[in-house]
Amino acid sequence: MKPKVFLLLFFTIFSFSGCSASNKMVVYKSSPESCRMSRTVYDNYFEGKTDIFDNKINVYIKADMIKKNNPFYGLQAAMGALSSEDLYADADIVISFTNTSKEIFDIRLWDFYVWDDDLMGKRYDPIDYPQVSFSLLPNRNKTIEINKYEIGHYCEILYLKINFEVNGEVSQQSFEVPRHEHIK
Repeated sequence: MKPKVFLLLFFTIFSFSGCSASNKMVVYKSSPESCRMSRTVYDNYFEGKTDIFDNKINVYIKADMIKKNNPFYGLQAAMGALSSEDLYADADIVISFTNTSKEIFDIRLWDFYVWDDDLMGKRYDPIDYPQVSFSLLPNRNKTIEINKYEIGHYCEILYLKINFEVNGEVSQQSFEVPRHEHIK
């Protein structure tokens, strides 16, 4: 192959692989019934929300994957050529509690767990985070940040489980936090 053709081919592949958006992920799925292939492009963050405690407290969860410094990371990810140490990415996880009622809630949180649906199978690791206690006034929120937590680079869903107590009532809640689809 001539050097000019090789360079042109290399730069074409490099530019179409999404190297500038290193943590985007492309998933192809086939349907046996329709014999069609679908393509989904995901961004580098996960987002979900739900209500707890009789729909009086809104819980919003967002996890941002931290971009890698390797300039070829996007190309390697697009080609499925990541090394074993690149299969996981660090993520900053933010959990926000918002009081949507007119009551005051005393909340205590402990035992945070995060796992994902990456290609290596489900992991179920406790987060090393201290117990948190706070009062949540009406129309106020409290944000908890968990920085640089390792998740699978190829995962489409994060699962979060929290043990908590609201006004003396102990409970446990699991959340599914889907990866955000890229919108052009």
